[in-house]
Amino acid sequence: SFRQTIRNPLATYVNVIQTVVLALIVGSIFFRLPFDQGGVQARAGTLFFVVTNGAFSLTQAVGTFVEEKVIVGRERRAGMYSVGPYFLAKTLIDLPIHVTMPILLSAIVYWMAGLNPGVQNFFIFVGFAVLNTVVAGSMYTLLGTLAPNVTVANILAPVVTVLFFLFSGFFLTSNNIPDWWIWVYYISWFRYCYEGMMVNEFVGSTFNCTIEQEVAPGICPISNGAQVLQFYGLENVVIWQWALVLVGMFLILRIGAFIVLLFVGKEKRY
Repeated sequence: SFRQTIRNPLATYVNVIQTVVLALIVGSIFFRLPFDQGGVQARAGTLFFVVTNGAFSLTQAVGTFVEEKVIVGRERRAGMYSVGPYFLAKTLIDLPIHVTMPILLSAIVYWMAGLNPGVQNFFIFVGFAVLNTVVAGSMYTLLGTLAPNVTVANILAPVVTVLFFLFSGFFLTSNNIPDWWIWVYYISWFRYCYEGMMVNEFVGSTFNCTIEQEVAPGICPISNGAQVLQFYGLENVVIWQWALVLVGMFLILRIGAFIVLLFVGKEKRY
């Protein structure tokens, strides 16, 4: 992985340029969102886009890993190295990219969109953006270890991604999810990232409205962030707990990918 990164720096440069350009486009679309009734939905939409983009931008890594897995298997059988050192090296190579890109995107989109102006809120937002990417990257690594070939990997990645982001809480609240699908809601990393960002954005926020929008003299339909969180069923979300859940998901997925890769390697020794 390290040699491939060094030999092909152009891919990294293109990734950086793509992230910056996309961030500028998104920031210009959601430029300086107002704290009015329309701004409520626009802010929720901005957060949702950041979360989904962070995951979808990594889906192509599944196919790449499947191709790399073939080379690793051959070199393992030749006795060049074992799974442990390879997987540790791959994780250490992946993490800088998975951390840097969401930070870069967040630094541009957050301030251009005029999200919650608190400095602490900005760093919490960045933290969830990074956790979203590293968990997504770990999920795709696990899928890459399970997929028998690139074709299957490229089918699995978008299907799994779409399944999980449908249960992020943006489209359906937990009260509206059928009982037979609720388990996906509880294991969706999109849910924890999105809900953490939502609470970070709306706690303490206030919103105004025009006279025509008032439900009663001087009363807006949505006057504060607490109402928004109550509408989405997020009034009991604790940010640090959701962050710990994501850290746990990252570790579980990485360990799972390592175990599967170890097992597959043993099977190929026959």
